[in-house]
Amino acid sequence: MAIVREIKEELNLDILSVEKLAETDSDVPDQITHWWRCSVVGPMRIKVDEDEVQSVKWFSIEEIIKSDVVWPSTIRFFAKYIK
Repeated sequence: MAIVREIKEELNLDILSVEKLAETDSDVPDQITHWWRCSVVGPMRIKVDEDEVQSVKWFSIEEIIKSDVVWPSTIRFFAKYIK
């Protein structure tokens, strides 16, 4: 329910959580990251809440793994679970 609520708040998208992929350590101390595969329900019209999100960018999996702007734990997740 939290992922559905947060995506609605931050991107104004209605989603359906499809599958929990993993729980991993975060780059933030004492925080666990929960990774979900989701599906957009209805039109995919992103409207960023600028009070919640600084910017939105699209990355390929390869770009994430090679990135110097993505958090290290995100890179590790994609390298281990998605690639």
